[in-house]
Formats: sequence, structure tokens, C-alpha cells
Amino acid sequence: MRRRSIASVALACALAWNAIAAADSAVDSLKTEESEWMEIRDSRDPAVFEAYLAKIPSGVFVELAAHRLVALKPEAAPVLRGRIVPLSRTAVDAKLYKELDSTFFDTIWDSKNPDDFFAYLRKFPDGAFKALAEQRLGSLVQ
Repeated sequence: MRRRSIASVALACALAWNAIAAADSAVDSLKTEESEWMEIRDSRDPAVFEAYLAKIPSGVFVELAAHRLVALKPEAAPVLRGRIVPLSRTAVDAKLYKELDSTFFDTIWDSKNPDDFFAYLRKFPDGAFKALAEQRLGSLVQ
């Protein structure tokens, strides 16, 4: 009986350790993605956005990268269906969620493209800048 108990505890510890490692890996991945986006977001070279989309096909900033690509190279018009997924607050820690939310909105705050604000509202449906995005969107689509 004692051996089973020790084995159960060992298994539970191993599973918990794997879950923690997976969560840490996801956070590291999002931080890397944010860093890469910050490096390219003001580029005027469509190849930069094509490379970003090839490297990170379903990331937080994919929709913005596609908008920038199409603005610079209209014939690119990438297909985004299935790649836009709201970022869940439970998927990342609160500090990282706020950071990504802020980075995303900082990228679009002076945009004249309503699609950028729609993208923000899809990615961060309860984001800190939701009201501002809706207000800005309202002024752009009138």
C-alpha cells in the first residue's frame, strides 16, 4: 500500500512539474514574440512582415503584421481565417497579458485603419483599451 502511495505522489509531482514547465515555455514564447514584433512593427519593407508571418503564423500580432503587409504590398492579401484567436487572460499571467495588451494598442493608437482596431477588439475583447479602441473605431467608420 505504501509503495502505491509513494508512486502516486511521484507521478503527481512529475505531472505538476511538466505543467509548470509548459506554462513557463508559453510565457517565454509570448515574450519572444512581443520582442520580435517591437523590432519590426515600424518597418516599411513588406518582406519583413512576410517573414514574420511565416515564422509566427498564429501569434498575438499576426493580424497587425498582415495589415501592414497588405498596406505595403496590396497584392499579398494574406488569408487569416482561423489564425485570429482572442488571447485568454487565463492562458498567460496577468502582468504579461497587460504588457501584450499595451504593446498591441501602442502599435495601433494612431492608425487610420479601422481593421487594426477590430483586430485589437478580437484579440483583447476585455482589454484595458477596449473603450478607447471602440471610440477610435467609431470615429474612423463614420
